[in-house]
Amino acid sequence: MKNRQQRNHTSNQWKGIDQSKHKRPHRNLLLVVTAIIIVLSITYVWAKPNDQPLYQASAVLSVGENEEMIEQFTNERSVRRIVEELYAELQVSISTQRLANKIDVERMDQSNLVRISVSDSDPDRAAMMANTAVRLYQTGLFHQDFQFEVVTEAVIEVEELQ
Repeated sequence: MKNRQQRNHTSNQWKGIDQSKHKRPHRNLLLVVTAIIIVLSITYVWAKPNDQPLYQASAVLSVGENEEMIEQFTNERSVRRIVEELYAELQVSISTQRLANKIDVERMDQSNLVRISVSDSDPDRAAMMANTAVRLYQTGLFHQDFQFEVVTEAVIEVEELQ
């Protein structure tokens, strides 16, 4: 009998109180959990590794013996210039910034050799872009400024990076 009175007393306590306020913490918890799930899902989709393999095509150029000339050939301004010319020539559907991220021009081991590398998900396109960059270097972009010869064509050195 005492238990029944306690239950009635407890239920009488809630009669004068708006019970919808007490359901709100559960609703807020549900909103927080839903928001976390959405954020985690978006993060997973965005950060998910690309299933496509990445290929790199490289061409090696021999660029005279002059240190200043080699440095100028590989500096950021020259690389940006070749990217702009390559972008105009190929009429690709990506931005010049994304194209620049695919191209790397570097001096090899303090020698007079310069490697032009292009990374892409399509090995043929990577080789074509590397060969086009070499041709642009040879035929006009730096033709007056530099004397150099192509040591290897890009098509020869296509390797899978992933």
